[in-house]
Amino acid sequence: MLGPALFLLSSMFWVVEAHADWVRFSENELGDIFFYDSASTKKDSHPIVWILINYHRPVRVDKSVIQSAKLMTQIYCKDKSVRELAVFEYSGINGEGKLVRSSESGSLWTPVAKESPEEDLSQILCGK
Repeated sequence: MLGPALFLLSSMFWVVEAHADWVRFSENELGDIFFYDSASTKKDSHPIVWILINYHRPVRVDKSVIQSAKLMTQIYCKDKSVRELAVFEYSGINGEGKLVRSSESGSLWTPVAKESPEEDLSQILCGK
């Protein structure tokens, strides 16, 4: 049986699939392009948002290739920190193709890095 947190993450994943409204917000020095889903963004002091990353250069994992990832991310506006709640990596761009690997274990809070896509998103969701 799914635990409450896992069920919530799984159900939010399917909402993103059905009603995503991807807005481009950043590009890093590697040429990776970042989008956030404005339709599923929960805005408060700890906003939760889906991020889509299209990799400029595919990532090789074992015998698979990853060209994009969808991350459920949470930002703590007060102290400018971020954590990933779930990660889904795909063989195609725009979160399409085969699901190569996933994790719903979550990560620890880390400071938002200066001049990064996370900082760009933090400014959008939390204000400057």
